[in-house]
Amino acid sequence: AATSARFTIRWSSASLSPATEDAQVEGLMDFAHRRGRITYPGLSEAIYDGDTIYVRFPLPWRNPAPWTRLDIADDEAFDPLDLFERAMHNPIGLLEFLRGASDDTQNIGPELIRATSTTRYKGTLDLQRVVDNAPPAKQEELQQWLDFLSESSPTKVPFELWVDGRGLTHRLRLEIGQSESM
Repeated sequence: AATSARFTIRWSSASLSPATEDAQVEGLMDFAHRRGRITYPGLSEAIYDGDTIYVRFPLPWRNPAPWTRLDIADDEAFDPLDLFERAMHNPIGLLEFLRGASDDTQNIGPELIRATSTTRYKGTLDLQRVVDNAPPAKQEELQQWLDFLSESSPTKVPFELWVDGRGLTHRLRLEIGQSESM
């Protein structure tokens, strides 16, 4: 019912050069009006305004960084295999999505997240199940993306999810590889 969210995404990776420890993304999204702002490490940021995204990436030879405009024609650009993107589009449906793409989701129990009562869940996201459960018209394209993704990334990803009584996600943790988590 809030139709908006303020969020923080933290990740660490020993495999990146240089290694990151608790890199952080801050964001504020108004889902009802399709507007928002996300600030990334290194002064990069994105502003969402309907079907338009403005992005700014600092470059050593451009100071200050220029803004670039990206127009998105429709939701066809939405990638159902991208869990970050899925969480950004619908933070309420994330638990149902993960349950449908996992055969080992467990209810770990209650936990407080920023003074909000939540239930913690744990499981393994199986991206092949995402493809198999997709509409038939999308399955071939998604399978090609999954095949490409599997060359460099795992297709089964351990997750932990904290959800309140209304089904709203308050925290999501993914173990992307042996040395990466988000």
